[in-house]
Amino acid sequence: MKFPIPLRAKNGAGLCAVWGVLLILAALITVISVGTRAVGLEVISGDFELIELATGIAVFSFLPWGHMTGAHVRVDVLAARFGSRAFRVLGGISDGLVALIATVILWRFYLGFAEKFPYGSEAFRSVFSMGSKPFYPETTYELQIQIWLPYGFCLIGAALFALVAILKFTADIQGKKP
Repeated sequence: MKFPIPLRAKNGAGLCAVWGVLLILAALITVISVGTRAVGLEVISGDFELIELATGIAVFSFLPWGHMTGAHVRVDVLAARFGSRAFRVLGGISDGLVALIATVILWRFYLGFAEKFPYGSEAFRSVFSMGSKPFYPETTYELQIQIWLPYGFCLIGAALFALVAILKFTADIQGKKP
Protein backbone atom coordinates (compact mmCIF):
# COMPACT_ATOMS: atom_id res chain seq x y z
CA MET A 1 0.00 0.00 0.00
CA LYS A 2 1.47 3.34 -1.02
CA PHE A 3 0.79 6.51 0.90
CA PRO A 4 0.79 9.79 -1.05
CA ILE A 5 3.51 11.35 1.11
CA PRO A 6 7.22 10.62 1.59
CA LEU A 7 6.43 8.45 4.61
CA ARG A 8 6.09 4.75 3.89
CA ALA A 9 4.67 2.04 6.10
CA LYS A 10 7.89 0.03 6.03
CA ASN A 11 9.81 2.94 7.60
CA GLY A 12 7.39 3.14 10.51
CA ALA A 13 7.45 -0.63 10.95
CA GLY A 14 11.07 -0.49 12.14
CA LEU A 15 10.19 1.94 14.91
CA CYS A 16 7.25 -0.24 15.87
CA ALA A 17 9.52 -3.30 15.98
CA VAL A 18 11.91 -1.53 18.37
CA TRP A 19 9.07 -0.57 20.71
CA GLY A 20 7.59 -4.05 20.33
CA VAL A 21 10.83 -5.53 21.66
CA LEU A 22 10.73 -3.07 24.54
CA LEU A 23 7.15 -4.10 25.31
CA ILE A 24 8.30 -7.72 25.40
CA LEU A 25 11.00 -6.67 27.88
CA ALA A 26 8.33 -4.86 29.92
CA ALA A 27 6.28 -8.06 29.95
CA LEU A 28 9.35 -9.99 31.13
CA ILE A 29 9.86 -7.43 33.91
CA THR A 30 6.27 -8.05 34.96
CA VAL A 31 6.74 -11.83 34.96
CA ILE A 32 9.98 -11.61 36.93
CA SER A 33 8.51 -9.14 39.40
CA VAL A 34 5.39 -11.23 40.01
CA GLY A 35 7.50 -14.39 40.26
CA THR A 36 9.88 -12.90 42.81
CA ARG A 37 6.97 -11.58 44.87
CA ALA A 38 5.33 -15.01 44.81
CA VAL A 39 8.38 -16.72 46.29
CA GLY A 40 9.11 -13.90 48.74
CA LEU A 41 12.26 -12.54 47.11
CA GLU A 42 13.25 -8.92 46.52
CA VAL A 43 11.07 -7.19 43.93
CA ILE A 44 12.32 -5.10 41.03
CA SER A 45 12.33 -1.50 42.22
CA GLY A 46 10.10 0.72 40.09
CA ASP A 47 8.82 -2.09 37.88
CA PHE A 48 5.39 -0.53 37.50
CA GLU A 49 6.96 2.82 36.54
CA LEU A 50 9.08 1.22 33.82
CA ILE A 51 6.10 -0.68 32.43
CA GLU A 52 3.87 2.38 32.56
CA LEU A 53 6.39 4.57 30.72
CA ALA A 54 7.31 1.94 28.12
CA THR A 55 3.66 1.19 27.36
CA GLY A 56 2.70 4.84 26.93
CA ILE A 57 5.62 5.60 24.65
CA ALA A 58 5.04 2.43 22.62
CA VAL A 59 1.36 3.22 22.07
CA PHE A 60 2.16 6.66 20.72
CA SER A 61 4.88 5.16 18.53
CA PHE A 62 2.42 2.64 17.06
CA LEU A 63 -0.37 5.12 16.31
CA PRO A 64 1.13 6.78 13.18
CA TRP A 65 2.07 3.47 11.57
CA GLY A 66 -1.26 1.88 12.46
CA HIS A 67 -3.22 4.73 10.93
CA MET A 68 -0.99 4.95 7.86
CA THR A 69 -1.47 1.27 7.05
CA GLY A 70 -5.14 1.14 8.08
CA ALA A 71 -4.35 -1.34 10.82
CA HIS A 72 -6.65 0.26 13.39
CA VAL A 73 -9.76 -1.56 14.53
CA ARG A 74 -12.68 -0.84 12.24
CA VAL A 75 -16.33 -1.74 12.37
CA ASP A 76 -17.47 -2.56 8.84
CA VAL A 77 -20.75 -4.26 9.69
CA LEU A 78 -22.94 -1.56 8.15
CA ALA A 79 -20.40 -0.07 5.77
CA ALA A 80 -19.97 -3.40 3.95
CA ARG A 81 -23.65 -3.25 2.93
CA PHE A 82 -23.23 0.10 1.20
CA GLY A 83 -21.71 0.64 -2.22
CA SER A 84 -18.09 1.57 -2.83
CA ARG A 85 -18.90 5.30 -3.07
CA ALA A 86 -20.67 5.34 0.31
CA PHE A 87 -17.82 3.27 1.74
CA ARG A 88 -15.30 5.91 0.57
CA VAL A 89 -17.44 8.73 2.00
CA LEU A 90 -17.68 6.97 5.37
CA GLY A 91 -13.92 6.36 5.25
CA GLY A 92 -13.33 10.05 4.58
CA ILE A 93 -15.58 11.06 7.46
CA SER A 94 -13.83 8.67 9.83
CA ASP A 95 -10.40 9.87 8.66
CA GLY A 96 -11.53 13.45 9.27
CA LEU A 97 -12.65 12.58 12.79
CA VAL A 98 -9.37 10.78 13.46
CA ALA A 99 -7.44 13.83 12.18
CA LEU A 100 -9.45 16.09 14.49
CA ILE A 101 -8.95 13.81 17.49
CA ALA A 102 -5.22 13.37 16.74
CA THR A 103 -4.80 17.14 16.55
CA VAL A 104 -6.55 17.62 19.91
CA ILE A 105 -4.36 14.89 21.45
CA LEU A 106 -1.25 16.63 20.08
CA TRP A 107 -2.39 20.00 21.42
CA ARG A 108 -3.10 18.63 24.89
CA PHE A 109 0.15 16.64 24.98
CA TYR A 110 2.08 19.76 24.04
CA LEU A 111 0.46 21.69 26.89
CA GLY A 112 1.28 18.86 29.30
CA PHE A 113 4.86 18.69 28.06
CA ALA A 114 5.28 22.47 28.35
CA GLU A 115 4.01 22.35 31.92
CA LYS A 116 6.49 19.61 32.89
CA PHE A 117 9.56 20.85 30.93
CA PRO A 118 11.84 22.55 33.51
CA TYR A 119 14.31 24.21 31.12
CA GLY A 120 14.47 27.26 28.86
CA SER A 121 14.62 30.99 29.38
CA GLU A 122 11.49 33.07 29.78
CA ALA A 123 11.90 34.30 26.19
CA PHE A 124 12.15 30.72 24.88
CA ARG A 125 9.14 29.63 26.89
CA SER A 126 7.19 32.69 25.74
CA VAL A 127 7.92 32.07 22.04
CA PHE A 128 6.67 28.48 22.31
CA SER A 129 3.74 29.34 24.64
CA MET A 130 5.12 27.11 27.38
CA GLY A 131 4.11 29.26 30.35
CA SER A 132 6.27 29.66 33.43
CA LYS A 133 8.87 27.14 34.50
CA PRO A 134 7.71 24.64 37.08
CA PHE A 135 9.07 25.30 40.58
CA TYR A 136 10.66 21.86 40.63
CA PRO A 137 11.02 19.14 37.98
CA GLU A 138 8.35 16.51 38.55
CA THR A 139 9.69 12.95 38.74
CA THR A 140 8.35 9.45 39.15
CA TYR A 141 8.13 8.24 42.72
CA GLU A 142 10.63 5.39 42.91
CA LEU A 143 13.04 5.77 40.00
CA GLN A 144 13.03 9.60 39.98
CA ILE A 145 12.69 9.76 36.17
CA GLN A 146 11.77 13.29 35.14
CA ILE A 147 8.23 13.29 33.77
CA TRP A 148 9.01 15.56 30.82
CA LEU A 149 11.15 12.83 29.20
CA PRO A 150 8.33 10.35 28.49
CA TYR A 151 6.05 13.28 27.68
CA GLY A 152 8.58 14.32 25.03
CA PHE A 153 8.71 10.86 23.47
CA CYS A 154 4.92 10.64 23.45
CA LEU A 155 4.71 14.15 21.99
CA ILE A 156 6.82 13.04 19.02
CA GLY A 157 4.51 10.08 18.43
CA ALA A 158 1.43 12.28 18.80
CA ALA A 159 2.86 14.79 16.30
CA LEU A 160 3.53 12.04 13.77
CA PHE A 161 0.06 10.61 14.35
CA ALA A 162 -1.56 14.01 13.76
CA LEU A 163 0.55 14.54 10.63
CA VAL A 164 -0.35 11.14 9.19
CA ALA A 165 -4.03 11.60 10.06
CA ILE A 166 -4.20 15.05 8.44
CA LEU A 167 -2.37 13.86 5.32
CA LYS A 168 -4.58 10.79 5.03
CA PHE A 169 -7.71 12.96 5.36
CA THR A 170 -6.31 15.35 2.74
CA ALA A 171 -5.75 12.40 0.41
CA ASP A 172 -9.37 11.33 0.98
CA ILE A 173 -10.64 14.80 0.09
CA GLN A 174 -8.53 14.86 -3.08
CA GLY A 175 -9.85 11.44 -4.04
CA LYS A 176 -6.47 9.72 -3.86
CA LYS A 177 -6.26 6.17 -2.58
CA PRO A 178 -4.01 5.92 0.46
